[in-house]
Amino acid sequence: MKMNMKCLASIVLLAVVALTLADSPPAQPRCVRKLVADGKHNAFTSLAHWRGSFWLAYRAGKAHNSDGADIVVLRSPDGEEWKEAFRLDVLPDDRGGDFLTTPKRLFYHFNSMKGSALQSYVIHTDDGETWTKPEPVLEPQWIFWKPLEHNGRFYANAHRKAEGKEAGKMRESRLITSGDGLKWETVATVRKGNWESETTFYFGPKEKLYAFLRTKYSVPGSIREAMPPYQKWTERPAGVHLSGHGICTFRGVTYLLSRTMEGKKTGTMIYTFEDGELRPYCALPSGGDCSYAGAVEAGDEMLVSYYSSHEGAASIYLARVPLKNAAAFSAAVAGVKLKPPAHLVFVGDSLTALYPDHNYVAQLRGWLAARFGAAVRVTNAGVGGDTITRVQARLEKDVLKLEPKPTHVFILLGHNDSKLTSTSEYKEPFVKAEDFDRQYREVVSAIQKTLGAKIVVISATSSVCEITKATAEKSAKAGKAHNFFGKPEALEQFNAIARKVAADLGADYVDLYEPTRAHADKPGLFTRDGVHINERAGNPLVALEVLRYLSR
Repeated sequence: MKMNMKCLASIVLLAVVALTLADSPPAQPRCVRKLVADGKHNAFTSLAHWRGSFWLAYRAGKAHNSDGADIVVLRSPDGEEWKEAFRLDVLPDDRGGDFLTTPKRLFYHFNSMKGSALQSYVIHTDDGETWTKPEPVLEPQWIFWKPLEHNGRFYANAHRKAEGKEAGKMRESRLITSGDGLKWETVATVRKGNWESETTFYFGPKEKLYAFLRTKYSVPGSIREAMPPYQKWTERPAGVHLSGHGICTFRGVTYLLSRTMEGKKTGTMIYTFEDGELRPYCALPSGGDCSYAGAVEAGDEMLVSYYSSHEGAASIYLARVPLKNAAAFSAAVAGVKLKPPAHLVFVGDSLTALYPDHNYVAQLRGWLAARFGAAVRVTNAGVGGDTITRVQARLEKDVLKLEPKPTHVFILLGHNDSKLTSTSEYKEPFVKAEDFDRQYREVVSAIQKTLGAKIVVISATSSVCEITKATAEKSAKAGKAHNFFGKPEALEQFNAIARKVAADLGADYVDLYEPTRAHADKPGLFTRDGVHINERAGNPLVALEVLRYLSR
């Protein structure tokens, strides 16, 4: 069966989309295709890529809530031509569910209803042809939502279905976990007693867990945050409506896909989640009963499935949306002159270590993998607070003994070394200039002697001195010992030393100081402390500069 793949005029259709925020999304879909349009209410999609195939599941029914609804699973070798793999009919109203992939197994968890009674189920396949019979997963009346894998375990949301006058008080949202994708246990209650519903999880740095929580239909969502063991939660407004929402990370950027609402107008929006904030990224042509999107990475874009009723009966759509900064990164990575196999190691301080899934190293890893696959490995050996002294102390363990043997070692240091101490009345840097010079030479020489690797010295970035100076002055008034980060004269002195070390020892040099100092929106590159490069703009800039170096 060949599905309807007529490409729509995205730009025209976008004109009818109601945006929830004043900021216009920076991206537009390259193409939007109506995949399933048979007059039924087709909805609640999930999308996966597993064993060389794309898999798309959706619910086909008579209405948003109706008996006679089945789950349909489609399969495609390329995301273009789709064939029905199978249909699933368990209870009168089989609701949409979510795929969960492992290298050896593809799971599909879903929820089914008979009247007001609800039961969640799971099926799975190891070959893509034979599927197991549905097995119950949770207790009755608990909805299974958005499973993910993290550090070898599976996590998901379970939220209680409740109706009637006391429904809001009876609602509850939980974090659940599993070792096999079949048997699940509760880790923590995220929130209860206030209309809790779909809750989508995301693991951030240092195992911090973000819970994107839907409540009442017309109410903006919430973001709850907790550290292990996830028993104490803080909450803040999401700033946007959340419902039917999923989250995914592609090439160092995290995206959240959700229904939007402005009054009675609805739509489907892709947001980026960077620096703790949701920002509109791409509005999909949609309206009415819509959203419940899924996404997978496909080249320099994401393939997005969703449903919408803006053209009549609810239909399934596929959109191709460019990844953030796709044009710049695609051009840069196309020119890279690496000779595989290669192992690139990045040594540095918190500018390298922060945001492990989103920083410049993660973005480099994603884009290089898209071109070279497993033939090019990228390792992040950054440690927060590092100076050249600390790098030298851990060099053997963290760099020289790495396997496979590094072919390229990048070193980005300077901010912690050049910070001026309050105990010296801001006259002395944390690491003396002569020690920085000597130890840097010793580190480079040790790498050359032991590994024979190509060494790339990267300058420290600029900083927002107005912010760092104000921070130092505030600490001084409080009588606290502190440091003054990012004074231009100090950074420039230490960068000059690093540049000369590179020149004297035959290493390459990449200048980040000038591109960040002269940037048109310099404050927009940094976090609120004025020192660390942010997820939204600073880390992409550094990643692009490194890719351009690799293209020389």
